[in-house]
Formats: sequence, structure tokens, C-alpha cells
Amino acid sequence: MPRTPVARPCLRVSPVADAPRDGARPRAGKPAARPATRRAQQADKRADKKADKKADKKAQAKARKQTDARGTNDAARAAAGKPAKRRSPLRGALLAVICVGLLFAFVYPTRTFLDQRDQMNRSQQQLTVLEQQNAKLAAEAKKLGSDAEIERLARERYGLVKPGERAFVIVPTPTTTTTPPTTTLPGNP
Repeated sequence: MPRTPVARPCLRVSPVADAPRDGARPRAGKPAARPATRRAQQADKRADKKADKKADKKAQAKARKQTDARGTNDAARAAAGKPAKRRSPLRGALLAVICVGLLFAFVYPTRTFLDQRDQMNRSQQQLTVLEQQNAKLAAEAKKLGSDAEIERLARERYGLVKPGERAFVIVPTPTTTTTPPTTTLPGNP
């Protein structure tokens, strides 16, 4: 069924619409916008809402462009009707205390652990060396328990001989140093 156009009554000029605003001239010849039908009123409301949304989107886009280097978006908050955020110095101090606490909680014990691990490695190496020396000394002590080894050491270190043996001592040849002859010139004492 085709729609038939609805006749609208003539719009009247409102005395309120023609009143001067802030010292401006009155709008002459502009009628006051008063829709005649309910359907027209609803269409006007929808158009107003659409215009408001468009204006809000523009304001938000402008606010995004105006975001400062710190990353705050005070202009966007102002466009949305919210007050600007204030950063308290207490927040920064709390963050610093947390960072220092984390350093003490993780860095100091880690450093202590690494130091203890290094010390343990050094002690392990020293223990290995001492065990080797101990094994050597134990083998030598076992050898010293035999008569043959005691006799060998007595002959080498103390020059002992059995009865009926002759002891020979080889004396190293003395090294002589000669001083070069000095020549004196006649007339010089």
C-alpha cells in the first residue's frame, strides 16, 4: 500500500527563537522548529542522536591526536566528561620501594648462591688434590715398611755401608775462577 504524504501545518515563528542571544541580532525569518506529527518528532530525535554521536566521535578522534608523550589522554577524558587523572607521587615512591624489594628478594640470594657454588667448586678441586697427595703418601709409607727401602734410604741420605764394604765419595772438581790480569800504564799508580 503506497504511503500518502501527510500534510503539515504551517510553521509559526516563535518569539523565543527570535530573541537576541548575548547581544546578537535576532534571527529574522527563521521559523521555530516544531514538528507537527509524532513521526516527524521521532525522525528529528534520531537525527539529533546521530549528530551527537558524530560529534562525540570527532571529539574522541581529536583527543586521541592530542595524547601527549606520557601516554595520558586527558583531552579524551575531558571530551567524555570525566576529570583528568592525577598521578600521585606516592605511586612512584611505592613503585620504587617494590623494585628495591624485588632486588633484595631475588638479586641478593642469587648472588649468594653463585658465590657459594664457586666456593664449593674450589673446595672440591682442593679436596681432589689433597686426596691425590694422601694416596701418594700412603704408598710411600707402605714402601717404608720394608727393609729394602730403609736400607736404600740410609745409603743415599746418610752414606751408611755394610761391614766389609768400602765407601767411595766422589768429590766434585772445584771450579776456579781466574781474574783477568790488570794492566797498569807507566806513570799511573
